[in-house]
Order: sequence, then structure tokens, then C-alpha cells
Amino acid sequence: TFSNGVKTNRDAWAYNFDSNSLSKNMKEMIDFYNLQIGESEVSTDDNKISWDQTLLADLKKMKRAQFEKSSIRRATYRPFIDTNMYFSRMFNNSVYQIPKFFPETDSQNLIISINQMSTKNFDAFMTKSIPDVQLSGNGQCFPLYVFSEVEKENSLFSAESDSESQSSAISQHALKAFQTRFGVDVSAEDIFYYVYGILWHRDYLEKYASNLRKEMPRIPFSKDFLTISRAGRDLGLLHVNHTACAEYPLESISTSKKADLHSPISKMRWDVRADEPTLLISDGLSLTGFPKNYQDFTVNGRSPIDWAIDRYQVKTDTSSGIVNDPNIELLNLGGVISIIKRLAYVSSESLKIIQKMPSIEIIK
Repeated sequence: TFSNGVKTNRDAWAYNFDSNSLSKNMKEMIDFYNLQIGESEVSTDDNKISWDQTLLADLKKMKRAQFEKSSIRRATYRPFIDTNMYFSRMFNNSVYQIPKFFPETDSQNLIISINQMSTKNFDAFMTKSIPDVQLSGNGQCFPLYVFSEVEKENSLFSAESDSESQSSAISQHALKAFQTRFGVDVSAEDIFYYVYGILWHRDYLEKYASNLRKEMPRIPFSKDFLTISRAGRDLGLLHVNHTACAEYPLESISTSKKADLHSPISKMRWDVRADEPTLLISDGLSLTGFPKNYQDFTVNGRSPIDWAIDRYQVKTDTSSGIVNDPNIELLNLGGVISIIKRLAYVSSESLKIIQKMPSIEIIK
């Protein structure tokens, strides 16, 4: 079972680092949408609403909408960039199979998102929250678990409401094939992490580079299954928990008395005049001492730190005027300095894990 990530067709409205702003924006748009039902001429005011063909179809059916607080969910918008989203079949253009992967606000799951764009190198990324369709560039998402609704019979000892049943997304055919080769103790979870290890294996990426741009990855049976599975687990959990990992010992440089480690940021940038990689956080505050090879680890075309620079900035959508300010998110995560240090650690450790993986020795 696999799926595209969520395509909203109205990212400025449906995503925001500030959950309160997201709720306010969506409430106002939903209220305005309801006012358009039955009108002879539909308003195209970009400050009030963002239309697409699916929402216009609902309007034509005179389908009323209601803001649902439970639709405010955590999502991974780009690699290493988590945010809040309004997750809704009505106000997202396409949710595909994602509701089967994250049916409830507290659903625990992991997905491996891969890109399939001939213009970019193949890569993979693991996350524990709802993936955006461009998380891996029009990619496909493969879950560890799939959830399905189970109707419970009403009786003295059963709940009256429906519940969610969790099952492994690794097929029984695949599980049996791996257990036949590597032992009955191999679990579906072992296979899931093994796949992630293979998808980051340098020999695999180099040998099958052309194929990976045109078709779904084909996963070989390698002699060192358990070693690669452990490496894939270490790599995956590092990426999933990137906001809670160790910090790389970067050096903070303050050239102004007004510089504050916790001051709000507007936009970070690299100092092109510096002799060594230096990240300008704000006026008078910078970071240096980055790992020499930090740019060698990239996902969807950028290093983790460059993704942070690109997304952690105050942005105003030109059409709607909606402001997306990351500073509350950054504060909740321990501050931008801490985040950059952790992403530097992720880059350094990811390369170490990848480099230590044994060669792929394919067996039948």
C-alpha cells in the first residue's frame, strides 16, 4: 500500500507554523465559502478564499462546510520541516490514501517518502507525520502500518463507536520471502528499516541511478540483511527525531550587544564574505564551525540546514496576504540556534551511518 502525499492546492491557507493563525484563516475561509452557497456569482476574492475545481464542485452541490478543530494536524511539509496543517478531504484537493496512514490525531505511524522526478537525484525520507505531496517531489509514500475502520457490535462489553484496526503494510508474501532467507525472527519492522537502509546505500543509488528515475525501486536480498536493517533503523529514527537529537558543537558569534540567542528571526542566510561556512541568524548573530561535509547529505535537493534556511523565515503570501511566521514554532523547538545545531548533527551522523553500511551482496 502506498500513496502520494497530501496536495492541498491552497498551501498558504492550509499550512501555518502558528496553529492559532491556521485555525483563524481556515475558519474565515470556511465561513466565506458557506456565504457563497446559492449565490449567482461566485466571489474570487483571493483575500477571502482559494478556489480549486474540487471545492467549486462542492459549492455547486450546495455542500455546507464546518470548521473541525480535529482537522488541525501535524505534517511534514518539506524534509526536516514540520508544521501544522488543516487536514480535510473537502479543503485539501487530494488526500489520496493518507487517511489510512494517519486516521486520527494520535495515530502513530512511520512512512518512507521517495521522489520519482527524472530531473532530480533519487532519495528517500522517513517521517512520522502527514506528508505533503512535495515532501519528496511528487513522490510516493510507503507506510509501516495501515489503519482500517472496524465496526464493533453493540453489546455489554463493547464500545458503541467504531475503532481503527492497525495492520502491517509489509505484505505476508514479502515477510515470508525475507524470513525464508534470513530466519523466522525477521519482523515486518526489520524489513521496513532494511528498505530505508537500501534506499540510502551508496552502491545501490549509484548502480541503479537510471532505473530509480523511471520506476519504483526494486529491493534486493542482501547477505548482510540485519546489519543494513540496523543501519536503516538508526538512519530513520535520526531523521524522524531530528528535533530531539543531540546538538553539533557549532560556535555562536555575537558582534552586537543587541544580539539575542532567542530573538525572533526574519530570514537566515549564508555569509558569502566569510572564509568558512557562516550562517547569519540575525543582525549581529551568526553560527560557524559546521561539519566540513554537511552539504554532502541532501534530501530533495537540499541539505537539512538549507531546508531550514528556506522555510524558517517570515513569509507573506502575495495572493491572500496570509503571514506564515515560524518564530512560535522555533521557540517551541528550543530556538533556532538549537535547531541548526541539531540539523548539523543529523547531517554529520547520517553520513557516518551511510558510509559504514556493508556492501550489498545479492542472494537469490
